[in-house]
Amino acid sequence: MWRTPILALAVSCLACLLATAIAAQTPGEARALALEALRLEFEYDSISATNAELERRFREACERGYNPACRRSTWIEEDHLDISVVHEVFRPSCEAGDWAACLVVGWSLDRLAVQEPTEEERDRIWRRAARLFKDQCDEGISTACNDYASFLYQNKGIVLSDPKPAIAIWEQACHQGEQAACTTLARLYLDGGPGVRTNRGTARSYAQSACNAGYPDACFLIGQLDDSRWSADQLDNYYGSLCAQGHKDACWTLARAYFDGIHPEPRPGRTQELFESACNLKHPRACFEAGRWEKDHNGDDTKAAELFGRACELQDAAGCSAQVSMILSGKVEATVRSAYSAFDVACDQRQSTEACAELGYYLLDRESRHRDAERGRELLERVCSDEGSNPEACLVLGRTYEEGVGGDRDRTEASTFYRWACSANQTEACMRRGKLLYEGTGVPMDHGEAVAMYGRACDGGQAEGCFWAGRIIEEGTYIPRDPRAASEWFVRGCDLESHHACNALGQLWEIGVDGTPDMKAARAAYERALEFGSLDAQRNLARLLWNGYGGRRERRRAKSLCREACQAGLAIACRGPAFL
Repeated sequence: MWRTPILALAVSCLACLLATAIAAQTPGEARALALEALRLEFEYDSISATNAELERRFREACERGYNPACRRSTWIEEDHLDISVVHEVFRPSCEAGDWAACLVVGWSLDRLAVQEPTEEERDRIWRRAARLFKDQCDEGISTACNDYASFLYQNKGIVLSDPKPAIAIWEQACHQGEQAACTTLARLYLDGGPGVRTNRGTARSYAQSACNAGYPDACFLIGQLDDSRWSADQLDNYYGSLCAQGHKDACWTLARAYFDGIHPEPRPGRTQELFESACNLKHPRACFEAGRWEKDHNGDDTKAAELFGRACELQDAAGCSAQVSMILSGKVEATVRSAYSAFDVACDQRQSTEACAELGYYLLDRESRHRDAERGRELLERVCSDEGSNPEACLVLGRTYEEGVGGDRDRTEASTFYRWACSANQTEACMRRGKLLYEGTGVPMDHGEAVAMYGRACDGGQAEGCFWAGRIIEEGTYIPRDPRAASEWFVRGCDLESHHACNALGQLWEIGVDGTPDMKAARAAYERALEFGSLDAQRNLARLLWNGYGGRRERRRAKSLCREACQAGLAIACRGPAFL
């Protein structure tokens, strides 16, 4: 029995020693595998890969013993690359002397610099990256030389008036076999630039050399030089091959040749296939076009929305706008919260008023995790700019000014926005402007205009608008008193189930529209107000029932109504119907 655990221990130790030996024998191979994967992760060579392919490559590098490759899950979330995490993962290995890790740290710093808001901080980070690349270049790492030359030529944190040193470094890196440097020189001679005159022959020479060495981006450049003379078959074979190797611009170029009608599709569905291939390789516009094709040709809104969403995640404004349109039209289920970035980009870059309005409401919402009342108000000001603007946006904007949300309180401005919204039959806006006019808050007191505002709200089905229009006319404080007109408003409000309007109608009938009380009508109005939950109507009806006004005397019910009103908090009802 004692032999089994000892044997198991021996096998386990042997396995550990073997794994350690393999890792020790292949550190260069593991690093090379990791660097290939990282070049794809950063699209360093204009070549992309699907997430599944990248996972496979990093897993292999990890299993071979390159530890930073084991931590890819920490810097990837839903296919998004978190540059700050990449930097933190590789920085210790770089400090320990790993040249490949230092390249990755330099690439990370380059991207982090772009995110900095100030030029001073951006240049400081770029200089850190440049020092890393220079140190590695001095050690003979040709990839680092390529990067250092780019920093010199583009003046990233280093201001040089003479481009020759950068060009010389690129040439040296190219001769050392860094095909990215050869391709950079090819493009430079093709397009021209500081220190370089255009020379198509030299451009072709550099590109052909890199292409012959199997560098897809150089082959793509050769295609751009020659494809105008190619047949449709040549075009499809050449760019199709590069597309299959992960060159997303090759997929896009070929798809556009078919989409724009330069050549007919070699077979049905080829265009969409290429758009989706480019999208899978993270070409933003291809994702948008794939979504539009799916929507227009196959009618699959769900898939189209998914493609538009991917385009938006890749910062394609058209994709964001299309995604927002599908959400607002109800074709896909999503909210501003779940598609916040889409609404943000569609508003700011595409100037979509619908997106700005929805985003504005969301930012003003107290429960929003992105709450920013100041920006919410600013967005609604873009949407509500004149009398023909979105009435809902004008209403909400008016409320922010009336209540001082997201900026100073200004009831005069609020009244203007409410007026615009009311003119488009936004009844709550009519109600709110009516109140400002009635009280003279932020605007001159104008009871006649207040009645007009409340009347529009009543016409739009706002029962309380009917009540307030009648109330102002019945009071007759600053306009002529007209009980009959008031009663008409109260009737309309009561029919719309406003207990205030029904109760006010009962009180008016008690006095009499023309000076002659109508207690029967008053009792009927109070009965209706009671149905809609009016405590005042309970008290008023109890008084009529106790005294037998407008019908037979019902003292038991009158006591019951007073008791209920008292229990509900109406103090005067607690004294009983005889004291009302």
